[in-house]
Amino acid sequence: MSKAPSPRSRLLIMWMIIVITGLFTISYSMDYGLLLPSSIYINLIAIIFLIIGIFIRIVALIEIRNAFKIDKLVTSGIYSKTRNPTYLGFTFIIIGISIVSLAILSFIWVIISIVLFYYVAKKEEKDLEKIFGENYLEYKNSVPLFIPKLKK
Repeated sequence: MSKAPSPRSRLLIMWMIIVITGLFTISYSMDYGLLLPSSIYINLIAIIFLIIGIFIRIVALIEIRNAFKIDKLVTSGIYSKTRNPTYLGFTFIIIGISIVSLAILSFIWVIISIVLFYYVAKKEEKDLEKIFGENYLEYKNSVPLFIPKLKK
């Protein structure tokens, strides 16, 4: 019987897959000329995605402080809008990098990243349910996994 991976090892494996996939899809697209035409508008859109992603990520990190020393359930601020703002922020960043790279295959990277974020988030939820019990279940039922509800 194999032991379930720890939260840290899940994150490490996820990030290794995401980085390798990103590097591969962008370099392969460049090597084979699979690039979108460049324009100021494409760059502007990419910058907007990057800024939004970095902003979400910074706000989430400020609010949670230390992801591996969980002593209380954070449900305020950005965590009152989405249960996984760090993954949401990284998704925006990856989309921004994909757009600015102009690499057509990099959008495969976006899809793989979203799937991995979903998988890891679901595994993390099981851990949080064990730690926080009913409090986490109430939070889970009232706050969306990734995409925030803009009106409440």
